[in-house]
Amino acid sequence: MKLIIIILTGIVLIGCSTGFNSDGKYIHELQEKVRHGDTLAYFNLMDEYQDFPPEHTLFWAMLMANEHDYDQAYLDTYYAICYSYQINRPLNGLSQLSPRTKKLALEYLNIAIDRNVEDAIEEKELLNSKHLLDYKTQN
Repeated sequence: MKLIIIILTGIVLIGCSTGFNSDGKYIHELQEKVRHGDTLAYFNLMDEYQDFPPEHTLFWAMLMANEHDYDQAYLDTYYAICYSYQINRPLNGLSQLSPRTKKLALEYLNIAIDRNVEDAIEEKELLNSKHLLDYKTQN
């Protein structure tokens, strides 16, 4: 019994030392740093949101892409838009987008490709192989 209490106490102390707490202060601190373009904070915030709906990441990805010109955020924006329509795979979500939203998502994907963001080229090749790009959205 004493060993269990020691282990639980250790886990709680480790959790506290990493900055996590129940009032969301850690996430708020990350958000403030992301607003100023901190890429490490952005990476950590995206990690914190991985179990949340994709809509939680969309604003932050767009902020980092549009305001701070962060390369990875362009691909993250594409994924957030697509995942918002289909949780299992962005590929399926892309087919469900309105033409205007699809065009927006693909604009972010194309910027990520132009900047050699890892996985962006593979994503577009996958879209092409599944014939999900038409002549209007392929640019």
